[in-house]
Amino acid sequence: MLLSAYDADSHKRWRRGLVAAIPEWQWTQLTLPPRYFSWRIRGNSLSWGRGRRRKHCASPGT
Repeated sequence: MLLSAYDADSHKRWRRGLVAAIPEWQWTQLTLPPRYFSWRIRGNSLSWGRGRRRKHCASPGT
């Protein structure tokens, strides 16, 4: 499982690169939108706990 709590462009590139680098793993990717960075650093666990996420496909092109 790969959690991306702030899925801005740079984070998307990292996430996609990691998935592409290890294709033999079956990935589940969960992301949160890239908003409110200063709050997200402290409060992303609350967002995950409340189910506020977007689920992405496991393909590297996502």
